[in-house]
Amino acid sequence: MIRNTHLALANLESGLFFLRDSVAAIEFKVDQFQRSSGCRRDILTLFDAENHAPMLGLEPRELALIEPAFAWFTVSICSYIRLQGFMKAEQDREFDWLESTPQPTSSQKQMLKARCASSLKDVEEVETLRRWRGKVYAHFALVDPYKEDDLAMMAFSIMPQVGYSNGRFRVGTTRVLQLGGESALPEWSLTEMSERIAPLLGWNEGERTVD
Repeated sequence: MIRNTHLALANLESGLFFLRDSVAAIEFKVDQFQRSSGCRRDILTLFDAENHAPMLGLEPRELALIEPAFAWFTVSICSYIRLQGFMKAEQDREFDWLESTPQPTSSQKQMLKARCASSLKDVEEVETLRRWRGKVYAHFALVDPYKEDDLAMMAFSIMPQVGYSNGRFRVGTTRVLQLGGESALPEWSLTEMSERIAPLLGWNEGERTVD
């Protein structure tokens, strides 16, 4: 099981680096275009790839990849951090029963789940990603609402999320007001977030940490 855990972490890590580098390359292309044209343009919501892409010096297919990249990054990073939590708990011998029991009990599975999920709540940056995962990118609040989700959050979950400002693609730049409710999630940039969480995950300037 440990070998497969290392393989899963390595695969997720490779994918996360690929998404970060892909978005960074497109951001660089936009920056070069804006420098050469002498026109700095921020767009709050990029909901129309055909019309908005030329404004940023991109092909529509390049711009169309940005929102899925945020979704894939969010879901993958949460899985990655939970798996890291499992590895640490395993090293601390918290789950020795996995090797000795025929089948884990319900309480053992709940304990394992809670231990791994706690890894997501330790750092503000990761908590931001967890909220985006739960409300938008793993499943839309519209079709899988939690008890606390009002109509504003349900509507927010299916809105176009990506905008471009200050040289980065970002989500969380808009909010929804509906039937007396107001919903928004924290703003973040995929490339900035990667830079901020790299030290927390042991990433060294993009080098692989799992062999």
